[in-house]
Amino acid sequence: MTAARPSTNTGVRVLLVSTNRERQPYPVVPNGLACVASALDAAGYRVEFLDLCFAKDPLGAAREASHKFAPDIIGVSVRNIDNSDAIALRHYTPEARDILRELRTSAPKAKIIAGGAAFGVAPEALFRDLGVDYAVAGDGERATVALVDALIDGRVPEAISGLVRAVRNEHEAEATVVFTPPGEEADLDSLPGPQLHRWIDLARYQRHGATIPIQTKRGCVYKCIYCTYRNVEGWGYRTRDPELVADEIAELKHKARVQHFDFVDSTFNSPPGHAIQVCEAIIRRKLGVQLDTTNFTPATALRLPRPVKSPSESRNMGFGRSGFSSSAGPVRLAKPWRKHSISPLGGSGVATPFTLRLVCAFTQAPPCTGSRSRKKGYRQLAHYSIQLFIFPVSLSSTKQSHASNISPPIIRASCFPPTRGQSSCPI
Repeated sequence: MTAARPSTNTGVRVLLVSTNRERQPYPVVPNGLACVASALDAAGYRVEFLDLCFAKDPLGAAREASHKFAPDIIGVSVRNIDNSDAIALRHYTPEARDILRELRTSAPKAKIIAGGAAFGVAPEALFRDLGVDYAVAGDGERATVALVDALIDGRVPEAISGLVRAVRNEHEAEATVVFTPPGEEADLDSLPGPQLHRWIDLARYQRHGATIPIQTKRGCVYKCIYCTYRNVEGWGYRTRDPELVADEIAELKHKARVQHFDFVDSTFNSPPGHAIQVCEAIIRRKLGVQLDTTNFTPATALRLPRPVKSPSESRNMGFGRSGFSSSAGPVRLAKPWRKHSISPLGGSGVATPFTLRLVCAFTQAPPCTGSRSRKKGYRQLAHYSIQLFIFPVSLSSTKQSHASNISPPIIRASCFPPTRGQSSCPI
């Protein structure tokens, strides 16, 4: 069991519980709940964080933490509704209900608030199913603090963005569930940092194959029909100051000895200018860390400031190692490059201040527009030997990197949303 970690503040007690126990293909660090914990801590509440991911007896751990801490407020995070596996479907809400039952039994006077990504997808339905007192959908930091403030002051919480609550009418047999849509607060920089190392046993996650999450922005502008990011984080981008992103990485490296980070934005390289600024800020710190991202879109990689036509132009514009995906547009753009014999690992002397190693993950076949068969899709991929993706870098960063002999960060990327105008998802 991951030990519950209290904050140093005194006052009203808030127990936060992460119920996610899925460890396939790897466990996911509860970044969102850590953000809420830091916000409550900064507001003066005494916070204890219980992560049940590795608990052998999650019900017993929840019961013990609740008895020991005697919380006034309990916050429970539900990350996923199910595992999205049509063949071996598994629902996570029954386990969350069991944990909530233990918490309510152990602390009957405490108000229970639920949140997490799952509530961004189905706020009213989950509220009814789990039987909590309140729920928060969307960003949790400001909403949770405002809700706890109201509950402690004895006020009826009403005008709070993202709040889900039950309103009882004396003329109705059942309460009406009222959901106030999230406000999508644009200012992320004024929020306290997640401080993952304070609340979570990061070393244990890393031993089980997890990378440490870093968010450079929230929200998404794409309309992928299979994705719930816009439900969870909202439409449009709300970016963080690149220097604050670099500060967070530096803090985790120095205080928790973390070397391997994962950008968990909806799409790391969109908007592209912000992604470049983040990478430049990291290079200036000379952190020497490994950076991954599992969300990288070709929609902006080939449009900065316009499609690149040759390796020499790529060098002049300050691009790093270059390549194309197997989707139709990039494949057409790849043809002029073939005569230059660019190595998949970045040959021909191409400058590499930033490198993107592409991990292709096919669900069925490479979804190349215009392909008539799965075989043709694979032939296209093999023909071009494409393993990398264009990523732009400013010339100033290129010169700075070479002048100071800094080993630049390597960023691997996979899982791309579709480019605009395409119905399939390019790899």
